[in-house]
Amino acid sequence: MDLPEKLYASRFVSIPAVKCHIPPSNTDILPRPRLASILNQGLQSKLIFISAPAGYGKSTLLAEWALGLDHNPCWISLDPADNDVVRFWRCMIASIDTVYSGFEERTFPVLNMLYPSDYEQAVNVILNELHQLEQPFVLILDDFHFLTEKNLISAFSYFIDYLPENVHLAVSSRNEPPFQSAKLRTSRLMLHLSAKDLRFNEEEGADFYRHSMKLKLDHGESSELVRRTEGWVTALKLAGLTLRNSGQAPIEIQDFAGSTRLLEHYLLEEVFHLQSEPVRKFLLDCAFLKQMNAVLCNAVTGNDDGQTILEDLERAQLFVIPLDEQGRWYRFHHLFSEFLQHRLHRTAPERIPALYLKAGEWCEKQHLQEEALEYYINGRHFRSALRVLDEMRAKMFRMDWSLFKSWLSEIPDDLLLEHPSLYFSYALSLLFGDRKYALAEKMLREAEGRFEILAAGWTEKEKNHFWSNFYFVKAHAAAETLNGMDQVVQYMKRSKQFNPSGPELVFAQKNAGKPSLIREHEAPSKGHIHRSFLIPFFQNLIATVDDLGLSSPPKVSLSEFLYEWDNIDEAESTLKTVFESTDLKNPTASEALVPAWLLFSRIQKVHGLCDEAEHTLLQAKRNCMILGVPSALIYVDAEIAGVALMQGNTEPADEWIRRYSLSVKDELSVDHLYEYLFLVRILIAKKHDKEAWTLSERLRTISYHGKRLFYWAEVMILQSLILQQTGRTEHALEKLRTVLHRTEPEGFIRTYVDEGKPMAELLALFVRSRSSIQAEEAPSLQYVRTLLAAVKSRLDGLTEMDSVVDPLTDILTKQESMVLGLIVQGLTNKEIAEKLKISYGTVKTHINNVYSKLQVHSRLTAIRKGKELGL
Repeated sequence: MDLPEKLYASRFVSIPAVKCHIPPSNTDILPRPRLASILNQGLQSKLIFISAPAGYGKSTLLAEWALGLDHNPCWISLDPADNDVVRFWRCMIASIDTVYSGFEERTFPVLNMLYPSDYEQAVNVILNELHQLEQPFVLILDDFHFLTEKNLISAFSYFIDYLPENVHLAVSSRNEPPFQSAKLRTSRLMLHLSAKDLRFNEEEGADFYRHSMKLKLDHGESSELVRRTEGWVTALKLAGLTLRNSGQAPIEIQDFAGSTRLLEHYLLEEVFHLQSEPVRKFLLDCAFLKQMNAVLCNAVTGNDDGQTILEDLERAQLFVIPLDEQGRWYRFHHLFSEFLQHRLHRTAPERIPALYLKAGEWCEKQHLQEEALEYYINGRHFRSALRVLDEMRAKMFRMDWSLFKSWLSEIPDDLLLEHPSLYFSYALSLLFGDRKYALAEKMLREAEGRFEILAAGWTEKEKNHFWSNFYFVKAHAAAETLNGMDQVVQYMKRSKQFNPSGPELVFAQKNAGKPSLIREHEAPSKGHIHRSFLIPFFQNLIATVDDLGLSSPPKVSLSEFLYEWDNIDEAESTLKTVFESTDLKNPTASEALVPAWLLFSRIQKVHGLCDEAEHTLLQAKRNCMILGVPSALIYVDAEIAGVALMQGNTEPADEWIRRYSLSVKDELSVDHLYEYLFLVRILIAKKHDKEAWTLSERLRTISYHGKRLFYWAEVMILQSLILQQTGRTEHALEKLRTVLHRTEPEGFIRTYVDEGKPMAELLALFVRSRSSIQAEEAPSLQYVRTLLAAVKSRLDGLTEMDSVVDPLTDILTKQESMVLGLIVQGLTNKEIAEKLKISYGTVKTHINNVYSKLQVHSRLTAIRKGKELGL
């Protein structure tokens, strides 16, 4: 039995190879050298775009032109299922790999970093690999009109903008370009052919009837048909088929001048009725099949004449297109397929569900689960679809999660709830991938409310699995914001109580390959998260999920907090337990290990082990590919370039910008704060202060509204350094005051300390200037002293830093210190004035300065604060 050849089935939901094959040539196809010459000239542009209604010969023209190119082109036949960001780029990768073997191996992990609105990094990886292909080649996308999803179009537009010079695109569509094409046209980067260009002229029409249709028409007859059909090749062909079968051209053709829709319908009806009854039934029964072979057709029609009819249809040129050289697989011309499906819906709608069911059952028996699913879902056989989805659940982690999720979204909720593992997997995906928290919470409420009805016939084990999945998703919903962290452990414990072996869910990793775990969470909308809460929280969570194999992410989160609090040794020891216990094959490995490697390299640098830190990062680069998260390479390379940047070497940073195509004009989101903050650092190092400030302002706004406290603090600190670097000291101190006040309750330390000497100098200046800073919301002097002490510890051995950190002892002037000393001895203001031989008013001024600098309002608190600070 012939089955469709598959590509990359081991890694992805499989792709029929015929999608990536140029349709084979037919000796009856009329060569069109006029248009081929125009297309060849179009190779001087980056994009050739052919737009015309159905039936104008777009696919045939591109296929004939592609087969005549000097080098092998890459081809993709698109269909409605490709209207998905991940599936589309999977097809792109598969197509390129048919010509450039190994391309798939280097780029297949790119799909793990694709989310609907988050595509730039993934597309950059593909673009970078294309840059490595020195020889020119053409990538052809047929039937682009099937792609309408906004984020997919945005990703493709981005792809066009940064397309390497050696790559040319050729696209066919029924619609005008969906992306901004004016710039491409004016800069001569796009050749655009329309229906007007594709129309047959009289000479081509005569050649068509003589060469392709084998009809003997005189010049006048063929010219009249060209005129009446306005050169539309499908109408010419339909008229020819009618003429060949009935002996005369359809005289009514003149009645449809100016209305191609009516002409199309009339001629298709004419050709359809010229067929025998068995052939008409075959055409209607098989109209919905995306690709078909004889065995599939027989299964759908219930007959055994599929191969004979397919071959007869091909010989009769009845809009059946062979998809391989062997004549095993075919598809209908889209125009003909649409006509047939419309006719079936009009004449026998009751037969449609059974036809889809037969196709789905046949595909399922041949282990073509993805194709079976689409037929089941389109035919509304949802229970059959759910059965297949349940069977696929175990293998979906390393496959196309977005496609799996799209299938689940088509299933009515009441039926999906009968399969709790699938239902809660879908709810989890709404949290991780789409951030549709409200919808996920709604699903949880509906599940909880319908449990009694659903569970009427369930076993106790099935009920337990339901609640285990329920509370697991509930825990992740609570963890999405730090506000709900006190509920996370409670829900995790409940989940584990119902199923000690863990939930039965398909995992889609939100933070796979991200540079940090704690930075990706929203900060509390009110209040603060204190160390006294976080340490026992994480310890409790780790103990709860450890035997489920899920403890690595919370361990890394704890390590990140410990590092921020300057507990370097504890952070390091916790990280080592992650490395010892986490298998690269573990489903949560990439979520935990990428930030763990980055943090461990920073800890090594704190210890002065720069060579070891570099080794850790290089090893991380290799492991990122093993984990299937090349998206993390941008973070690892940034850490490597950051070391050089601190030493005054900007070359690795420049290479990083080039490799990952970052620009200050890029669109920004909370998902890419890390890399654009590093771009700000590069701009600061290169003294591009204006660009650095503009970009940092955008990042500050996004991080603030996105409630990303760690990133917001980093932006604010960088802005204070930019202001200081450009001589705006007063503004720098005000910016620093704001961020110090916000981060003191959380105990931020390393965010400041890791900035090194520039931050130490600014902190010291802040201490000296405290009396001139008029603000109620100011950090405590003790907090600033802690930061300065931490900086001094990091910069030990640098004697030039002594003068920077010593101002701690100079918080008060000599006279103010004497006044404070006499206050400690219990002297009154008058006695102090007499003792120092100064006026009573001067004493009051000194005391007010002491109060302001120490942030106190009474003699008693001034004495206590002075002792605390060692003054």
